Amino acid sequence: MKRFLNFLDENLLKWGVFLTVLFIPLYPKLPSVHINHVWVYIRLEDFLILALSLIWLVQILRKKIKFYWPLAIPIILYWICGFFSFLNSLYLAPSIPNFFASIAFLSYGRHLEYMILFPIGFSIVKTKEDIKQFFIFLSISTIGIILYGLGQRYYLYLWSAFPKFFETYSFCFPSFQTGNEEFAKGVALCLPSDARITSTFGGHYDLAAFMVMIAPIFGSLAILAKKFYQKIIYFLIFTGSLMLLIFTASRISYVAYLIGFAFTFIFLKKKKWIIPFTIFSIILLLIFSSSTAKRFLETIRFTNIVTNNQGQVVGVTASSLPSNLQNKISKNADVIEANTPSQSLPTGSGFITLPTGGQKTNVAVVQSSLTAAQQKQLKLTNGGVQISTVSGSFLIQKALVYDISFTTRFQGEWPTAWKAFMRNPIIGQGFSTITLATDGEYFRILGESGTLGLISLFLVFSFIGGLFTDKEKYLKNNLNRVLVFGLAGGVIGVLLNGTFIDVLEASKVAETMWLFLGIAAGASMLENKEKVDFKKYLTKIFSSNILIFIYILVIAGIVFMPHVSNFFSADDFTWLKWAASTTSTKDILRYFIDSQGFFYRPIDKTLMYAMYAVLSFQPEGYRVVIYFFNFFCAFGLYLITWKITGKKLISFISSLIFLLNPSHGEDIYWISSISTTLSSVFIIFGLNYWINFRNKNNYLYYLIAFIFFALSLLSYEMSVIFILLVFSYDLIFVKIKSKTQEILNYLPIFLLIPAYLVVRYIAHTVAVGGDYSYNFSHFIPNFIGNAFGYLMLGLFGESTLPFYNNLRLSLKSEILPISLGLIVIFIIITTMIFIFRNRIKLKNNLFIFSILFFVISLLPFLGLGNIAPRYDFLASVGISLFLAFIFINIEKIMTKIGAMKINVFITLLGALLIVIYGELVTLENTQWQKAGTVVENALIYLRTNIPNPASNSNFYFVNNPIRFNNAWVLPLGLSDGMWFIYRDETIKTVNVESLAQGKFFAANNKNSYLLEFDKNYNLKKVKK
Repeated sequence: MKRFLNFLDENLLKWGVFLTVLFIPLYPKLPSVHINHVWVYIRLEDFLILALSLIWLVQILRKKIKFYWPLAIPIILYWICGFFSFLNSLYLAPSIPNFFASIAFLSYGRHLEYMILFPIGFSIVKTKEDIKQFFIFLSISTIGIILYGLGQRYYLYLWSAFPKFFETYSFCFPSFQTGNEEFAKGVALCLPSDARITSTFGGHYDLAAFMVMIAPIFGSLAILAKKFYQKIIYFLIFTGSLMLLIFTASRISYVAYLIGFAFTFIFLKKKKWIIPFTIFSIILLLIFSSSTAKRFLETIRFTNIVTNNQGQVVGVTASSLPSNLQNKISKNADVIEANTPSQSLPTGSGFITLPTGGQKTNVAVVQSSLTAAQQKQLKLTNGGVQISTVSGSFLIQKALVYDISFTTRFQGEWPTAWKAFMRNPIIGQGFSTITLATDGEYFRILGESGTLGLISLFLVFSFIGGLFTDKEKYLKNNLNRVLVFGLAGGVIGVLLNGTFIDVLEASKVAETMWLFLGIAAGASMLENKEKVDFKKYLTKIFSSNILIFIYILVIAGIVFMPHVSNFFSADDFTWLKWAASTTSTKDILRYFIDSQGFFYRPIDKTLMYAMYAVLSFQPEGYRVVIYFFNFFCAFGLYLITWKITGKKLISFISSLIFLLNPSHGEDIYWISSISTTLSSVFIIFGLNYWINFRNKNNYLYYLIAFIFFALSLLSYEMSVIFILLVFSYDLIFVKIKSKTQEILNYLPIFLLIPAYLVVRYIAHTVAVGGDYSYNFSHFIPNFIGNAFGYLMLGLFGESTLPFYNNLRLSLKSEILPISLGLIVIFIIITTMIFIFRNRIKLKNNLFIFSILFFVISLLPFLGLGNIAPRYDFLASVGISLFLAFIFINIEKIMTKIGAMKINVFITLLGALLIVIYGELVTLENTQWQKAGTVVENALIYLRTNIPNPASNSNFYFVNNPIRFNNAWVLPLGLSDGMWFIYRDETIKTVNVESLAQGKFFAANNKNSYLLEFDKNYNLKKVKK
């Protein structure tokens, strides 16, 4: 008896874990203890995990088992973050519908339950024999899942083969699903042969995620097993796992499996097997599941849709419409429809219209909240928000249709989670405070536990990855290697799966994943028990360029995404009208060969046309594109600074300073500034590749830089300064070896400029004039004054504009002698820099380059009569480089206090500057939001109060608002904005200086309307 008790003492936890390996995957999700307010039940597996946890705790206290405690640090941090999220949910509870504190607590406890299995799994691994035994139980468990799943798929064949037997003994392999409240009660479902199977899991997505994790393990075992019979067994298990994955018809899981499997073979240094296994997987998909293949084909597909002139979909094809409406569809003639048809989207409920050669709609769609009176006046039967007429022509349009699963995420679940996140970006809204299914693990994590929750969870996986990477060279045993790296590839697949599935919330998947990861972590330390330098590994991971890319992207999203709903203003309508007037993709070619008497910007027009085809009159999408341009510029600046200085922290801070620079208001919040932002993207990345070319002498980088320069010229004529930027970089940082070779390097770029000028001439581009021309008699004072103004603007934002304008006026009489003196000083400094350039150290090189970048970027604008904030966008790169120079010198001065303290100080200093800039950016957005609101309200007023003006009507506007502080309202674009309401080119708009003048003009014109903007920027009709 004593011997048995000793055996039990030594092995109870291990055999309990092996029982769990069998029980959790194989035992269906049958309910045990009901929980009020939710259909998630406490199940038998929860009691099993509780028992294992108690045993583990006792054994740890008795020192019978061991755990590598550094691995517990990120887990505990995640639990702490989760606890604060839970407390936050209690604070927000009164404002959260259907919130119950008990459910939130249990949801938090479930996350503790899942992750406690990691240290439990780690602690059972003491010898190689433990790993062999684990594989035996894992194989049995997986075979059981496969057989049960195949039974669900093919049991009807048995019924057909033995009908008399099954008439007496009806039997199937029932599915116990948890997708809704009734099924979660333990209802046994016999699935049809073409259903998406679940095997012993609570849903097909859960089963798919489990197979994504398991398949790479058995696939790699089939390759590395030494005995032939073992290869056959493991390959059959792998094939069965893949078949079950296919039978779930989960597209994202299948793609995640392919990627995870590829990573497994890369980790195992068996890359040659990636292609054969991929081919085998695709063949298996085509053979065994036409439904899965069909779902892939229908993810995004082409179809014909029928729209009315509100842009609403009234059918998929003409044959699907009511007969009375079919007769009204016409490509050439207008038809009258008494009531606005209700929206009825094609199958999948999400679509993107494509440009066709059909008839244009009479009215674009403007979305806004209307009052009940306005709705009644518009006679909108759907209670709606569409500002347009109810008469017009119906069109048949090509469209890209994406299916319901994507639509549900994009339009419902993800925005809900994002709103929860924005309520508290640090710790989230709390567990169980958003929908039961978010269908996006990372949106769920952000919504429930915020940025800290996501970071701490990522830290857990980073620690585990660091352990696996550190021990890789010591893993000689094939079973250990397969477990560690097969599971690593599988978990990567699971995490990819989490982009569209709440995979870490699925109990069977999450519990087994954390348990298996713990066992793999224990296996990785069997052959080498030395401590792991997690600090070194994590520093490398968290400072990698990929994560820095993500950091900048996330910060950009947090700062700018709340403002995507700002409405259009000013010249935006001119750009939109260009896009709306293009009836076919063939017209895009005209952008490149005919400027139609305007600026030569074919790339910008093409992009605007593509966005209009997709987004129509919805400002959110346009703003997201502009925000991405700003983000890409910031990341490109990070790369440039890092390549010059080699200092990632300073480069990262410099990029954030650019991202949030308060002088970028026009470039970020005004869609019309697309030329400056897009060309800046091309220039910054062109310079990046030029630096790569210089560092690596690889002409592929030269070619890419050349292409970026060409694209920048096609987006904005001022991009000619690119050649000066690369020349200044070479002058400061590159040692010239062969003058002949350098001439050959510069020649193609120089020749591109005259070629570009010839194309501009052929395209009949407008000649420079007006505000875009130079007054040579004032060129020098303008140059000096504007340089100072742009410097102030780039450092302190648009709030400096009044100060600059007043200073310019006060010094106007003395500017010439001041300018001459400054020019002499500039010439002397430039000459000294050129003479002693080879003696100047790196830190000073960066200073010189930052100044040159700033000045060169502004060269086309410094001689103009005034400054415009949008022109400072690219030049502010020079300001960020200058601040990087300042940080480097601070670092040098503080060398004696230690690297850690220096980094902390620079981080705090940079953070202070970033916070200040962030506040100024928010202020800028408030102004642009107000400007958009003024314009939107004006269009709403016109649509509701003057619904059907006669052709050749004149609209006279009094007190037309030009600006709201620094934001443009309607200096131009009013007539184009009205075109989107009435689609009548004969309607004219006239801005008058006074009400009396307006009444005079209106009285002499029969078809005229007199309107006035009051002091609150509200538009109203005035009696003539």
